[in-house]
Amino acid sequence: MGQTTILDSQFLPGDDVHSESLHGEAVLLDLKTGIYFGLNDVGTRIWELITEGRSKLDIAASLTREFEVTRDSAERDVAAFLETLHNRGLIQVAPTPIVSTGSAQ
Repeated sequence: MGQTTILDSQFLPGDDVHSESLHGEAVLLDLKTGIYFGLNDVGTRIWELITEGRSKLDIAASLTREFEVTRDSAERDVAAFLETLHNRGLIQVAPTPIVSTGSAQ
């Protein structure tokens, strides 16, 4: 149950994470470890939505609209990706709900 709560929360980049976009793809640097992470176009889009404070469901809805993917597949893939980022300390759960200007319709 704790994992579902985390994944349905809103997210922010980790405090020690710096990101840059290069040629349409994001590169993340964990300043604590010095490890770089490269993201493909889908991962980069998810990262952009994370920086907007979106929830897992909002992110999955956006990917369903923007890429050729079913809602179920998007939700599974986003959940797995967010879990990986969270476990590596690259994202954190937002301490309070963030009001987003984007729409998940």
